Amino acid sequence: MAGIALGDALIEKAGQLDAFPMLGRAGRVPNTRELVVHPNYILIYRIVDGMAEILRVKHAAQQWSQGVKPTMLK
Repeated sequence: MAGIALGDALIEKAGQLDAFPMLGRAGRVPNTRELVVHPNYILIYRIVDGMAEILRVKHAAQQWSQGVKPTMLK
């Protein structure tokens, strides 16, 4: 059940980005934004042509060097 609840939270938060793409905070990687979905999960996205493009969902304990890199944003 916990996995279903997390999935529902991800879908709900991602859906909010349609109306409010600037909802999340400025990301740790340039040109990205971060939205906390759950205390342990962060949705990483960027804004392209006014729309949110989700790049990754990371567990808060993961190393940030593993994941979204500036080279991915080109």
